[in-house]
Amino acid sequence: MEIAEPNPISYFRYTFASGTHSVSDSLTHFHLSLVLMIKFSDLPYDILSAIYAYITPQDLLALNQTCRALYALGISDYVWHRLEIDLPLEFDQKTNTGEYRPFYEIRRNLLNSLRVEANWGNKSTQIRKLMRIDHGGLLSRVQLLRNDWLITLSRNQTTNVSYLSAWHLDGGGCAHCAAKVEVMGDPNKFAAAVQDNSDSALVTLFNNSRIARRIQVFSLSLTDNYLHEDALISPLQRVLEISLADKLNSDHDPPEYQGMFIEAQVNNNIVATSLARVNRSGPPLTYQIILVNMDTYTALVLKQDLAEDVASSRFTFKLFPEHIAILFAKMGEGSLIWKDVKDLTKSGSSLHRASLQGVGPTTLFMNQFPVLNIGSLQSQYTSEYFSMSHDVSFTAESLRPTQSGFGIVSCRLEKLWFFYFTLEPTVTAPSGSISVNLSSISLKSVTSFSLKSDSHVENLALGRTGCRIVWLERSWETDEYRLLKATLPGPRLRNKVLACNLIPPHIALPFELHKCSAIWFEEATGRICFGLHTGEVYILEL
Repeated sequence: MEIAEPNPISYFRYTFASGTHSVSDSLTHFHLSLVLMIKFSDLPYDILSAIYAYITPQDLLALNQTCRALYALGISDYVWHRLEIDLPLEFDQKTNTGEYRPFYEIRRNLLNSLRVEANWGNKSTQIRKLMRIDHGGLLSRVQLLRNDWLITLSRNQTTNVSYLSAWHLDGGGCAHCAAKVEVMGDPNKFAAAVQDNSDSALVTLFNNSRIARRIQVFSLSLTDNYLHEDALISPLQRVLEISLADKLNSDHDPPEYQGMFIEAQVNNNIVATSLARVNRSGPPLTYQIILVNMDTYTALVLKQDLAEDVASSRFTFKLFPEHIAILFAKMGEGSLIWKDVKDLTKSGSSLHRASLQGVGPTTLFMNQFPVLNIGSLQSQYTSEYFSMSHDVSFTAESLRPTQSGFGIVSCRLEKLWFFYFTLEPTVTAPSGSISVNLSSISLKSVTSFSLKSDSHVENLALGRTGCRIVWLERSWETDEYRLLKATLPGPRLRNKVLACNLIPPHIALPFELHKCSAIWFEEATGRICFGLHTGEVYILEL
């Protein structure tokens, strides 16, 4: 049944002649009818721009396919700069300098994120690309940098020598080992991050060797100059070493008094390493974080003394570009502390900038750095899910300056708890610097998830925003491994956990999961890197 469109002129004549309505009422209805007949594309530009500020990215892409007028508006930088995108992106809408990117870069970034989201949400996940790298050695850690670099840490089982390697990925399925550096001791952890507005990255690792316990910082050039025949300098250069022992008394202190390194992280130009040290007198255990700003060449040590038993506490942290989140775990509960790193490094000691720019690495000693007691800082959050009985994990990816939060996973026995740590940065005029108000920080428990009975988690990898997670699940009864994925509730995303097999059962991987010794997961691009103890590296792109 067809419904005839309203005729305002006929309606006006009828109502005026019948006397049932006044002239003013008829004119009002006439004007409203004319408004109803106006096309959406005929609305004024300012009204359309206001409407576009409230639509989703999917709606914007759909409107761009309706007509030329809406397409012209939908490809303007003004619309794309105001668009709120709730998906993990490969890069932000703004550059590191605070300037907006052109619309075509943002649109290409969005389209790739929508493709990854659709594939990730499908139970039958499709593998778009699969790359195999014959690396060699026993791999302990792998990390992807940008789209074209892979950093690995491996050990030769014959000579027992460890190597830090940088592999260049050309995009055509080939990988070239651009640099390979022998590192002292037997390190099993490293961290790397690309520096802002630069074609270089910082890589840091530590070793707990009995002979020399030290931190090593490398600079990696992310160009392809190493391919030139006249290239004489390796793209991976050691620039800084920090010795844990005192310069004069290194031979007299046993290892337990020198300390043991725990974790290393890099974010932009900040290098951070944590360690635990047994004291001769006073508190039995001290946790410390060494912070080094490679731009201003300053350093300091954050210190926390604990009076409890050594086996009843744990210490971990997550490094932001200008802040640091520190987690103290005790038997009954754990405390989360938030601190401004930018202000801390201003009070650090100088590292002699001229020496760091010279030839060869510079060796420094921890006793040269000022010490700040963390115990004087007030804890913002306390939770039983952060206690010693839980394994707490942050994302391994570097957090961005514009990122408003990150996810935290707490695991115990056969259950996972997910939290979201949110902060709202505020811009301070007129300098434009970013500060964080402690009252705007919140820690929210979003959901929990039960694992399969008689199983436990191995090699858990959480995405940068905390919306996606990948892990290996091992069954105690059958000794079988499963590669699982989950979509977690985000700030404005779905509110239900969706967990299933990452790879469908009918698809056979070219390697066995029990041989996997390291996993790296890029949430925005859908790339997953597997390092095997047999010497192979596989990169899956979803």
